[in-house]
Amino acid sequence: MAEEVDHIGIIVDNLEETIKIYRLIGLEVKEIESSVDLKSKLAFLPVGGTSIELIEFQDPVLAGSILSLDVSQKGMHHVALRVPDLGQALSRLRKHDLRLLSGPSKGSRGSKVAWLDPRDTGKVLIELVERSK
Repeated sequence: MAEEVDHIGIIVDNLEETIKIYRLIGLEVKEIESSVDLKSKLAFLPVGGTSIELIEFQDPVLAGSILSLDVSQKGMHHVALRVPDLGQALSRLRKHDLRLLSGPSKGSRGSKVAWLDPRDTGKVLIELVERSK
C-alpha cells in the first residue's frame, strides 16, 4: 500500500534559524509555504527520495485541529507515507477498524492527505499522502 516515505515532519522554534543548520548539513530548501488553517510556515528540504518538513507554528496550542496537541513540544512530529490512491488506502484501513483523525483533505504541495490515529499506530502520528499525478 505505502510506496515510500513522503516526508518527516519536525516542529521547530524558528524556521529561518533551523534552515541555516540544515544548510550546514548540506540540505537546501526546495519550497516554503504558509498554512493559514494551521497557522504555520512550512519548509521542505529534499533528501534522497523524501523530504524533511520543518514546521514553525505561530499558535502554541491548536486545540480542535487534526494535530490536537501542544505544538510547543519541539522535535519529531509525524511520518508521512506516500500512497498511490488515498481512497483505496482508507477503505482498506477502515475494514480493519483503524481510526482516522482527519481526512481526506487538501494537504501541502497540492496533495490529498489523511491522518491516522496514533492510538492505532504504536503512538506514531502517520499522515498518508497522495500526490497529484
